[in-house]
Amino acid sequence: MPSDRLDYALSSVVGMCFGAFISLIVDAALFEVGQSPYFAMLFGLCLIVIGGLIIWRVAPEPGERMTRWRFLVFVFSTLILSSGICCFLLNKDWLVGLSPAIKLPMYTILGTSLCFALTFSIVDLINQRNLCCNNAM
Repeated sequence: MPSDRLDYALSSVVGMCFGAFISLIVDAALFEVGQSPYFAMLFGLCLIVIGGLIIWRVAPEPGERMTRWRFLVFVFSTLILSSGICCFLLNKDWLVGLSPAIKLPMYTILGTSLCFALTFSIVDLINQRNLCCNNAM
């Protein structure tokens, strides 16, 4: 029982560190997307590729039903794709004419999809490493 509590505490600390890291990266990325057209274009392309890869990864095999989990991941991956497209619209000069009622949802969608993309990618890499290492033993 004490070992379980130590595992839970360690997992909580690692999760908090990952969350703080992802929050810092998303905050910096949102600032850069709004300031630099080159970074917005690069980030838009990366989000489109990541969204496509996640859709490909969670797509059911032919004849297989889409589970609720896969459907939710599919919805978030389409959100990532749409955020990639929004990155091309978030040019600093174009934002001057837009009202806050339009800018706020765009940045909210972009921030949410960035958090999901980073979290999904990190967890997927950890799972792949665990599968690789467990099969090697």
